[in-house]
Amino acid sequence: MTTPARGPRRLLLGLLVVYILFLAFVLLFPRGEMPSTSVSIITDFVQSIGGDPSLVTSERMEVLLNVAIMVPLALLGRLLRPGYSWRDWTAVGFVIATAVEVFQGLFLPERSASALDVVANTTGVAVGAIIGSALRVVIRRRDTREPSPGTADSVGTTEPV
Repeated sequence: MTTPARGPRRLLLGLLVVYILFLAFVLLFPRGEMPSTSVSIITDFVQSIGGDPSLVTSERMEVLLNVAIMVPLALLGRLLRPGYSWRDWTAVGFVIATAVEVFQGLFLPERSASALDVVANTTGVAVGAIIGSALRVVIRRRDTREPSPGTADSVGTTEPV
């Protein structure tokens, strides 16, 4: 598999660094009000646009948000590190999610460590890595179909560079 060109690669790397900093802030913030308030706001919003309150509960939204928050991490990581399969990223995600929950349990008394969060975060990493793998296939197919300057075009002639 090919890796992204230098410019897009730098952009992806920059996005990944910013996202890691965002994750560190959200997941390691010492007080629990920010995540709880975010879940409540999003739950209320989904219910206000027609989500069934018996289905759209704070508990379910928290799980879905724990999945969603990890998708970009693995998606960007998979695009940048083509040698790591989606399975590798899922294993890395499990280790990261477990470490975060252990850290929260040991050092952040206002936060609650949860095995369900580990499962949801790991699921999010798997989803992101699978999407990243699919994108790599699409990009590779696109790159092999587009003729480069100086190569044979669609009718078999060669254009000068």
